[in-house]
Amino acid sequence: MNEGRDDSLQTCALCKQKKKLKASHIVPRFVGKWLKSTSATGFLRGVIEPNKRLQDLPKMPLLCEDCEEKLSRLETYFANRIFFPFLKNKNHSFKYDTRLLEFAASLSWRALLVSYDEFRQDRPHLCVHVDKAEETWRQYLSGESQDLGPYEHHLFFFDYVKGGNNLPHGFQWYTLRASDATLVSNEKRVFAYSKLPWMTFVSSIHPIHLDGWYGTKIEQVGEVSSPQRIEDEVFGGFLVNRAKMSSVKISDVQHGKILKSLGRKPQTYLKSQSLQVSLAEAERARRTRKEKFPALVTELVEIIERALEDPSLEQEEKQFRKLGQSMIADAISRLPKNQALNLNLMIESTIRKSSILLEETKCTFETSELIISFMVNQYCSKDQQRKKVMDEAKRLFEKRKPDDKRYIVVFSWNPFELDFPYETGYFIS
Repeated sequence: MNEGRDDSLQTCALCKQKKKLKASHIVPRFVGKWLKSTSATGFLRGVIEPNKRLQDLPKMPLLCEDCEEKLSRLETYFANRIFFPFLKNKNHSFKYDTRLLEFAASLSWRALLVSYDEFRQDRPHLCVHVDKAEETWRQYLSGESQDLGPYEHHLFFFDYVKGGNNLPHGFQWYTLRASDATLVSNEKRVFAYSKLPWMTFVSSIHPIHLDGWYGTKIEQVGEVSSPQRIEDEVFGGFLVNRAKMSSVKISDVQHGKILKSLGRKPQTYLKSQSLQVSLAEAERARRTRKEKFPALVTELVEIIERALEDPSLEQEEKQFRKLGQSMIADAISRLPKNQALNLNLMIESTIRKSSILLEETKCTFETSELIISFMVNQYCSKDQQRKKVMDEAKRLFEKRKPDDKRYIVVFSWNPFELDFPYETGYFIS
C-alpha cells in the first residue's frame, strides 16, 4: 500500500504536472452556449450522431485549473472581439492582435490531442510531424517557449450557399451550425481542423505551407478582410465528406421529440438560427431539384418562394410564413417525375382552354401530400383575384376529410396582369 498517494492526480496535457484535471471542452464552451441559445429545441445534436440530443459539447479530462484558465482568457478574447460581433453583424473585416494566433493554436492543439490515437493507427508514418507540432504548440501555450513554430494558422468564414449542386444535403447545417475538431490527413499530408459555427480554423502540420488558401492566414497582428477563397481539393473533399457524415437522417422517434418540443415553444423555434439555416438549406436543395422539372411546375415553386413579405407583420409571423412557404415549395419540388409531368400537362391544358373559350378555367391536382388548384382568372381586379383564391382554398379545406392532413395550395393566374399575374394561398394543418 502506497501511503500518501493521491490517485486523483493526473498529468496535465499542457503544463505536464501532476494535478487534478478539469473536464475541458475540446471546442470552447461559449460555442455550445450560443448553439443552445439559438437552437429551435434548446439542445445540441452531434455531428456523427444526429439522433443523440446533447446538453453540452464534448469534454475530456485534459487540463489542470491553471492551464484551463490560460486558455479561457484566449477564448474570452475571441468570443468578445470576433465570434459574437461576426454572428451579430456578419462583418468579415476586423483587426486582431497576437491573441487570435494563440487562440487558433490552442484549438488546433486540442484537436490534435483528441484525434491522435486514431490518427496514429491510420498514418503512423506521419506521426513524427504531428508529434513535433504538438510539442511546439504545447510549449508555446504553456509559456515554456516564445516560438510558435513555422506552422501556418488560417481562419475562414462560411456563408449561405446559393449554388453547389454537388453538395450533400445538410451541408449548410454543418458549415453554419456544427462544431467539430480533428486531424485531417491523406498519405502525404496532415493538418489540424477546428470547426465552429460559421467559421473554421485550420493549422498546417505537414507540409508547413497550405496551398490554395487566400485571405485566410493569421499573422501576429493584422486584419482579416474579404474576399477569402480556398482552392484546396483535399480540404474541400474532407468538408463535403464531413457534412455527409452529419446529414444522417434523424430517426422518426427523434423527429417526433423535436416537433413536440417545437409545439411547446413555437416562439423559440421561429426566432431560432436553426430555422434560418434550415430554410436556406431547403432552398438550396430545391434549386437542384428544379433543374430537372418541367417549366410550369418550376414556375409554381418559384412563385411560392418569391411571395412578397408583408412589412407590417411582426418578425415571428414573417418567419412562420416563410416556414409555410418553404414546406409548400418543398412538397411541390419533391413530386416524382411522372407526377410533375402530369401537373405540367394539366396546367398547359387549363391555360389553353381558357384562351380558346375566353372564360375562367380551373384544374385540381392531388397527391398523397398535396392538393393543388390552378385557376386562370382573366378580367379580374387584384381584389377579385385574391377573393377567388381564398374562396377556393376554403372550398378545398371544407371538402377534405377530418383525417386528411394534405397541404392545400391555390394558384390564380391573370394573363392580362403584367406586373404581378399570380395570387396564391395555402393551408397547412
